[in-house]
Amino acid sequence: MRVLGEVTPNQPFDVTLGQGWNCLANPFDGVMPWDLSAMQVLVGNDFVPLSNPTTWDTVAPYAWYWDGTQNRLVFDPAVPAFANALSSVPRAGGLWVWCATANTTLRLPPPVAGASRAVRSVSTRDWSVALTAVGPDGSSAGASAGVSAALSRGLRIAEPPRPAGSGGVSLAVLDGTTRLAGDLRAWSAGAQSWDLLVTSPSAGSVTLTWPSLLRGLPGGLTAELTDQQTGRSILLNTLSTYRFTAGRAGEQRRLRLTVQPGHIQRSAITALGLVGGRAAGTTVAIGVSGPADITLRVKGLGGRLVKEVTSAATEAGTVQVSWDGTDQDGRTVPAGTYQLEATAVAPNGAVSRAVRAITVR
Repeated sequence: MRVLGEVTPNQPFDVTLGQGWNCLANPFDGVMPWDLSAMQVLVGNDFVPLSNPTTWDTVAPYAWYWDGTQNRLVFDPAVPAFANALSSVPRAGGLWVWCATANTTLRLPPPVAGASRAVRSVSTRDWSVALTAVGPDGSSAGASAGVSAALSRGLRIAEPPRPAGSGGVSLAVLDGTTRLAGDLRAWSAGAQSWDLLVTSPSAGSVTLTWPSLLRGLPGGLTAELTDQQTGRSILLNTLSTYRFTAGRAGEQRRLRLTVQPGHIQRSAITALGLVGGRAAGTTVAIGVSGPADITLRVKGLGGRLVKEVTSAATEAGTVQVSWDGTDQDGRTVPAGTYQLEATAVAPNGAVSRAVRAITVR
């Protein structure tokens, strides 16, 4: 099949949208920026910039670009809302745009060579958390939540149309019974919480990750993920994954994401030392300020690992860990100076470490 047509001149391009999702293509011979201040919606007899939130009830200020394997969110980088969002549409790229009213005119801006885009920095008033779920079959899905002081009203990101016959894992932000791909709120002080829903396509392990957290969440904020089925809570700041096992196809798991100001609560190591003499084969006392899983590593002065001993979870207080004076291969270590490195991992994933040199005789 051969399709003939004309290249769109390098000038604004008007497209008439229908009600619901509209499948469009980049009409320009180049990359089209997703710049809300340059995009316009015809309201009455006047074109109004899509950066004006009053237009969002008519045309969504975001789009979904299909990259051949998955839908990618397209959004204006002037609003630091979604760390993984694209800021432009590739040449000949197809995208989904939502419109609430039929026969609405959307004016698209042409590419501008050498143009610079204002990018708003992430701060305690402008941030987001993007999560990705990977199902037992290897399929993946994402969802985002955040706040922005650049917005006078919230922005709810609707899930894009899914290709016919597509399945796989799904991850959504819940607003009551409505499923969203993202929820961006106008900034307000204090804690923010979102309910999430993961649906597994089959029985097996489901993994959640948040690889862009360092780019999307500033210091001074902690992000906590709570499994509402098991009650377990972890800090996204200190861990990189969370896993649960789905027992059947279609099983759903509800989670809650909470972001709030504050410092990470750790189970600090308050003491580290030998019990008794300095002979090879001894007991090490480790004091912790709260519940934690304890790991003791014995290292040479050059940092080479000699032996690793793991203790069961303990409550606040002192736990004694036995080291039999041997290395990883079971050989008795020679006399000399070694380093004890104790690691305490709190239930929320926060890590504390302490190091002390000892002499073995």
